[in-house]
Amino acid sequence: MKEEKKMRNMKGLMVIMLAAVMVIGGNLALAKEEASLKSIVKKIEPQDKLITQADEVTVSKGSAKEGYTVKLKDVGKNSIIIDLDMGGGKKVKVLRRILKLPNFKDVLEGYWAKKHIELVVAADLINKGKSSYFRPDSTQTREKFARTLVRAVGIKPVSVLEDVSADVPESSTYAKYINYIVNTRKIMDLDASGNFRPEDKITRGEAIVALCKFERISEDWEMVKSPFEDLPPRHKYAKFISAAKKAGMLDFAEQRGYIDADGLLTEAELAVLITKTKSGKKAIADLLNWEIGYGVNVDEKNVVALSK
Repeated sequence: MKEEKKMRNMKGLMVIMLAAVMVIGGNLALAKEEASLKSIVKKIEPQDKLITQADEVTVSKGSAKEGYTVKLKDVGKNSIIIDLDMGGGKKVKVLRRILKLPNFKDVLEGYWAKKHIELVVAADLINKGKSSYFRPDSTQTREKFARTLVRAVGIKPVSVLEDVSADVPESSTYAKYINYIVNTRKIMDLDASGNFRPEDKITRGEAIVALCKFERISEDWEMVKSPFEDLPPRHKYAKFISAAKKAGMLDFAEQRGYIDADGLLTEAELAVLITKTKSGKKAIADLLNWEIGYGVNVDEKNVVALSK
């Protein structure tokens, strides 16, 4: 009886050991197959998570003869699915996530606001349409600034049914944006005559005040010294400019050493300022997040990403 029991135990142990060997063998085979897949995937061009300014990319599966060109969509997030035959009847789909940045002819390498401009346009915070030019040194009218600011923060104001001010009729293209800025959020004001002055150019001081109000940044009532040497302490916008500087919004002015509050705001400066807003930061963070916005779940549908 003891011998029979011993034999049964030995047989049971052998079965367990055999099963363990099979599991280990299966895992090794799976690991080998996965390693082989990764090795093949790494040879495919373009690489995953590519950032480019090109209008198209060449897809190559490791052989120049197999290459073909894929035209990218507008700036922003693009995804390419590449069919890969692994042999033995097994096929997989390889995902390539590509972030296309704008390539403006007048924003050259080394330009001080190049990175900010590319990001705000790619994130659709500033819309330049199909233009090949950003015109970074151009100035903005008050009406265009109002529209840019409202669009940048993702607000879709309703149409107005009456004139916004004496010089902004209901029929104006900018009326709903100006109405939101002036009446809904009270970020910009009408002058003593009840005019918005839509076609006047906006100054840096006016723009900084508007952005502070939009971000709910209060005036710096504790300001003792002017935040910039060229800004008189009694300037009407000094306390807002001081608050904006403390909030880290005016790096560009700090780096050059002056603010010129009464000077006209440039397109490049506006791009930089928008990247400092809460909405701007979130939009850019979402733009640079490779896990969202590419329309494909890499954990489903047999899709493989290089980073996986």
